[in-house]
Amino acid sequence: MQRTSKASARAISIQGGERRARGARVGGVGGHRPGAPTRILGFLALLGGVGAIGAACVAPPGDDEFDEFDEAEMALCPGARNPYARIEAESANASQGVTFETTTDTGGGQNAGSIANGDYLRFNAVDFGSPGANNVQARVASGASAGVSGLVEYRLGGVNGTLIGSFSVGSTGGWQSWQTVPANVQASGIHDLYVVFKSGQPADFVNLNWIQFQGSIGSGSCPGATSSSSATTSTSSTSATTGSGGSGGTGGGGGSGGAWTYNPGQAFATTAPPFTNVTHPLQPTGLWGSIGGARPTNASWLNVVLGSGDERIPQWPYTVKAQAQTLGVSLPGRMVAALSITTGADVHVQLGAVETFSGHVLTGHDALSATLRWNASGGSMTTPIVYGAPYVTAQYAGLRPRITTGGPAILSVNGSGSGNVSGTRFEITLNNGQTWLLYATSNITLSVATSGLSATSAYTGALRVALRQSAAAATVLDQHAAAIPTGGSFGASVNGNTATVTYQWTRTGSGTLLTMAMPHHQSRLSGATTTSLTYTTLRGELRGIAGNSWTLSYPLPATDFDAPRAIDASRRAAVESALLADQSFQPDATTVSNDPYFGGKQLAKLARLAVIARAVNRTDITSTLVTRLKPLVNAWLNGTNGNPLRYDSTWGGLITAAGRNDPSADFGMGYYNDHHFHYGYHLYAASVIAREDPAWATTYGGRVMALVRDIMNPSPSDPYFTPFRNFDFYEGHSWAAGLFVFGDARNQESTSEAVNAWYSTALYGQATSNTNLRNLSRVLLAMEIDSTQRYWQVRNADTIYPAPFRDFHAVGVLWGTKVDAVTFFGANPELVYGIQMIPFTPVSEALLNPAWIQDAWPQMASAATSASQGWRGFMYMAHGVIDKNAAWSEASTLSSYDDGNSRTNTLYWLATRP
Repeated sequence: MQRTSKASARAISIQGGERRARGARVGGVGGHRPGAPTRILGFLALLGGVGAIGAACVAPPGDDEFDEFDEAEMALCPGARNPYARIEAESANASQGVTFETTTDTGGGQNAGSIANGDYLRFNAVDFGSPGANNVQARVASGASAGVSGLVEYRLGGVNGTLIGSFSVGSTGGWQSWQTVPANVQASGIHDLYVVFKSGQPADFVNLNWIQFQGSIGSGSCPGATSSSSATTSTSSTSATTGSGGSGGTGGGGGSGGAWTYNPGQAFATTAPPFTNVTHPLQPTGLWGSIGGARPTNASWLNVVLGSGDERIPQWPYTVKAQAQTLGVSLPGRMVAALSITTGADVHVQLGAVETFSGHVLTGHDALSATLRWNASGGSMTTPIVYGAPYVTAQYAGLRPRITTGGPAILSVNGSGSGNVSGTRFEITLNNGQTWLLYATSNITLSVATSGLSATSAYTGALRVALRQSAAAATVLDQHAAAIPTGGSFGASVNGNTATVTYQWTRTGSGTLLTMAMPHHQSRLSGATTTSLTYTTLRGELRGIAGNSWTLSYPLPATDFDAPRAIDASRRAAVESALLADQSFQPDATTVSNDPYFGGKQLAKLARLAVIARAVNRTDITSTLVTRLKPLVNAWLNGTNGNPLRYDSTWGGLITAAGRNDPSADFGMGYYNDHHFHYGYHLYAASVIAREDPAWATTYGGRVMALVRDIMNPSPSDPYFTPFRNFDFYEGHSWAAGLFVFGDARNQESTSEAVNAWYSTALYGQATSNTNLRNLSRVLLAMEIDSTQRYWQVRNADTIYPAPFRDFHAVGVLWGTKVDAVTFFGANPELVYGIQMIPFTPVSEALLNPAWIQDAWPQMASAATSASQGWRGFMYMAHGVIDKNAAWSEASTLSSYDDGNSRTNTLYWLATRP
């Protein structure tokens, strides 16, 4: 089938000369392995009988593919399909939406094609045996456009049946460029197997040739069917890549101390949030293109779809601007001051066309990229903006490319200042001292002028630009220019107290991919092939990594309600005395009913007192405090408080009624600012209640999980919330800024409150035995802490930020294109330090690097002398990280505390320091 007419292929399924209307297709007639046995089985498949099942269990004599499994098949039920032999796509008993076509893959035959969202294949009576399958491999290919990707799900019993595993897939470089992708599964017994295809875009996204399961057969599912043979086994604790799936239900697969794998197809829930629906006054513009449903609201690339869509965003190492007629590219320098580091907004080179564009639209996005398209009469320019790509790429279709500058003049191209130049590699020298490399995937002729380069004829193919900083850098860039990333996904697994995180880039072209690792990546990468290519950026020195995927290892911090050690016996009486005084704490009625942030802090304060009461064996106080806490939390969950939560169906998220009506209310949370900050406090309170009263968690679990889904929905299969609203997997931390246009892109102020969010979701997972939630939270927590310690906690030996900025020792607000040593609410040092510490909980021990506190303590100590007692208390608590005795004496002078803190919590923290 020709891929030039995909739309028509979707409307009509063509197989063997027979035309079928798009819809349910009964019978898997196939041309796989010509011969009488196959043709007979194909005919039986048309009848929908057991002959089709036999197609995978009965092999022609001498077929080596099946010989390996002959002994294993003896354990299976008569007439059942053997999953441990290769299952060809065309042997499906039924399908919807797919067509079948001749494949060029090894072995020949046919593959399933024209596959888009909602399509499926059904294989009847698959006998997984017992203990069953633990892994499956799929042979897939994709020539999908940049930004188009989807999920392949394995389900039992129906298209919405039990999910046993899944993997994500994007372009492999062509519709017949085949790759084998694994996924972890868990299945036993006999089931109808459904292979279900899901995507957020309407376009076709994958071809499927075959699948094959692995695992231990043991005994079959029929009486008397026994065998000691096993099919090929696969460990169940492998690290997830883009193709790894998890197992189990909501509780996830495996305990917190065992192996667990993130499954992108496994949502926490897919039901409508139990809150009143509203629409948002800010409607998405045409810049979103056909992207619908729950949309990203905090992604680092959001500037391209907000306002005019022309403010810059980071790609790393470059910044880019989606302008009306061009994509502007720059590698900005750093301007270092005592309290800020800014980067220039100049555009160095611009990718455009001779033809006039109608503007840009977003065509796709994933965890590691966003893709834009500019349309013009007769063609288009598509640009995948992929984090960490040392090239900026534009894919042209039938247009005359034009490369201009944002100000500097072009001195020469390949040494020539005028005339025409032809080829696939060009060196563009500018009068600002820069030299840019331009690569073409096929030969192109360009007319050279000081104002720009213009193609002499229409061109279809990719152009890539990269800044050449040295001859050695050019050599590396030349070696990898033919491998083009178009997007990417992340995977994660947990084994004990170690998380393995993987990045898998989708790509086109040939050769080995080149991407740039930030400082926090470089110390975590394992098995990486590093290159000599480096770029100096706002985040420090980025280094080139050769390979199509990365594997990173993170130590997981402890996540428990209590400190990791007992209270110092000599200080226990002081903690208990403080608790007796604080047990009467009653949150302010107006604040706790109306303010999601300050009210949330007071809920968490009350919950923290309940936890400490249990730690000192005063469960009577714990019970009293939880009883006081419940109605306050319930009011938010029931929507009976003064400023109730609403489900915004426009963007897909939970916002306050006041925030919806006023962009400045509730710190902008109605426009998606700070959701993880706010809900982290509420979720901490909910986790404490759930720990004390499991019946409450049963009653309110769906409402609590709606808050969780808002900030860390793990799957695109949940249609109500965007996946991982706040978290940026390339940068390794969250973004707090929502639907507001910022000239310096997204930002985050309080890393400690981001940490509190993932700590709180981990606790809720622990309290409710939801290991999927707990382990995924632990992964986010580890990554957030690691990036916080790199980019917010500034040390004397830091090589990321130069002096004099480094000398302040803290970042107050980190932006996509600048950093500030101030906060949004003031520049006093105690505010800058303190906002990176609150709230103090047991996880603060992992967050607050003692080396940072040691370097910053002189400034903190100085700030504490004039700070209010609330902020002064946090300085003293930080001092406890490096000198618990001095900090204890300092804390004894306090008579008041921050509205989210207490004397009990302060003393408990200091009394449990190592």
